[in-house]
Amino acid sequence: MMIFNRWRYNLLLFSLLFSPAGQSERDPFQPPQEADCLNVQPAAAPWQLRGIVGQPDDYRAWLVSPEGRGKLWARQQSPGNQWQLSQVDARGLTLASMQGCKAVLKMTLKGDIYARDKGNSAAVTDDGALSAARQPHRVVSGVR
Repeated sequence: MMIFNRWRYNLLLFSLLFSPAGQSERDPFQPPQEADCLNVQPAAAPWQLRGIVGQPDDYRAWLVSPEGRGKLWARQQSPGNQWQLSQVDARGLTLASMQGCKAVLKMTLKGDIYARDKGNSAAVTDDGALSAARQPHRVVSGVR
């Protein structure tokens, strides 16, 4: 019985010395880092995604601010003080929190990448563009 108690005591001592909780160097009087991330909520970003331009190795996102100003943003740039573009591809982008939290915000483009606007009465057909080219004072809208 005495050997069993000594063996159990040694096992307990060994587990306390080499346990991950024993090696933790976190200050118990400071809140854990995860508490900072509770304030970061993946709510709608104030920027609107209007398009993606570029090539597969260098895509850039066209983002428009609430004031109506647009700008091209590349990966690792931050359109605000809270988010950073972590990934940009042909279909959309992913914003990551600059505080190092796990919160992400994904924005995607609607529709197909080759889709055209339907029902646009101002769109000019090939015939209209040719006739407009023959008339120098005519203004053509909808030509891309």
